[in-house]
Amino acid sequence: MNRSNWREEVIGLISLILGLPSFLLLVLQGQIVIGILVGILCLLTVIVVWLRFDRERPALTTLKVVKELTINDKNGSKAVLLHRVQIRANRKGVDRFCFSGISSDGTIDPESIEIDGQKPNEKGSAAGLRRVCKIFPPMQRGDTKNIVMSIPAINAFPSEEESLVHGVNEETKLLKMVVNLPADRTVRDAWSCIGVGGDIKDSGQAPEIDSSFRRLEIEFKNPKEGIEYSLCWRW
Repeated sequence: MNRSNWREEVIGLISLILGLPSFLLLVLQGQIVIGILVGILCLLTVIVVWLRFDRERPALTTLKVVKELTINDKNGSKAVLLHRVQIRANRKGVDRFCFSGISSDGTIDPESIEIDGQKPNEKGSAAGLRRVCKIFPPMQRGDTKNIVMSIPAINAFPSEEESLVHGVNEETKLLKMVVNLPADRTVRDAWSCIGVGGDIKDSGQAPEIDSSFRRLEIEFKNPKEGIEYSLCWRW
């Protein structure tokens, strides 16, 4: 709902309020009229608050993000990142979803990035960060959709200490991060951090490490917009 439509609806509700007293006084007693008007005012207040909330909501909500990194060799030279999202449309007409802030310490071939097994419908970049989008038939309000982006990365994890990072750019209900390591180089230690830019601190949540010491996993409920979440490990 745009701003002008919202204003028109509010003006219409106010006009209704102003016109009701005269009509009700003609057919009902005074105390009954007052009771009815108080009830109507309460109802209209709720409606106006709801309209304002609905107008200010983002077009979609990300219900779940799962970032799963698989490193295929002990040198960290061959890796694949799967970025899964489940989105919900908050209004009618949502027809695209974009993955932004794509970067790597290694090499990413833009032509190797896929969304749902196909080339992205739109591509772009700014300040060294890539952005790719999927376009789909317009969603109805309340509809949900699952989307998966895959990114092969070359020479991206060569160090003894590495991390998988996710920046929260939109309202998100759940963030899950997973790292799968090769059989010949397992994890020695793991932790998680949150922060913005250089202001990084321990999140207070310890990742789960499976019995093979090859799989790391952590979940963050209701992660905050504008914050970066990192799953870090030493191997």
